[in-house]
Amino acid sequence: MKTFLSIIFFFAFTAFANAQFGVAVKYEKNNYKAWQQLYDFNQDRLYAADLTFGVNYWLRLKKYRVEFLPEVSYTIWNGESTISGIIPTEQYSSGLTRIGFQIHTQIYPMDLEGDCNCPTWGKDNSFIKKGFYFSLSPGVDYLIHDLVYEGESQENQNSLAFKIGVGGGLDIGVSKLITISPFVMVNFYPTISSSQFNNLQSICDSCSETVANDRNTQVSAGIRLIFRPDYKF
Repeated sequence: MKTFLSIIFFFAFTAFANAQFGVAVKYEKNNYKAWQQLYDFNQDRLYAADLTFGVNYWLRLKKYRVEFLPEVSYTIWNGESTISGIIPTEQYSSGLTRIGFQIHTQIYPMDLEGDCNCPTWGKDNSFIKKGFYFSLSPGVDYLIHDLVYEGESQENQNSLAFKIGVGGGLDIGVSKLITISPFVMVNFYPTISSSQFNNLQSICDSCSETVANDRNTQVSAGIRLIFRPDYKF
């Protein structure tokens, strides 16, 4: 087992040492409408805001400024406890963690046929022209629900949710090796399973209302730091 992990680590290190990669942090606002009926926090939204961290690789087309950033992300646990609503007071609490995979396709409309070796570039040209991009980002999240009812943790309540994101950003070349890229994005989740809540019907006599599958329109703002260790001066 140790030999296998060592081999995986070696190839991963070699790949990142010879390519561009990045790390990102995102602040995300959510809108889970169907789930909201379970709670009443003086109209505060359920799982209203998230903090997500991501790591990405970088690829691009040879002749056009179309770039691909496959990204793995982790959203920090976000927890709530019921005050009132469908589920009885002080009997129920929940938390949500997300592990995601998303492929960001970035298109640079003002430099589509540019020949720069991006996303890091020098300061001799207009950074707006070379750095501004639109993005289209399909992906999937694995939702880990931490549900507790009457002090007992509920098992097997996790689910998958597909999403599609659209947005834009700006690459700012700090040096030949480092690029900073602030961005904004809207992610739409067309359907998210509510089975984790509806499964409580069998153990909760007062939980008489079924919750429909939810959807989420998520607004995300963040910053990505891109490294180029393979750059040759």
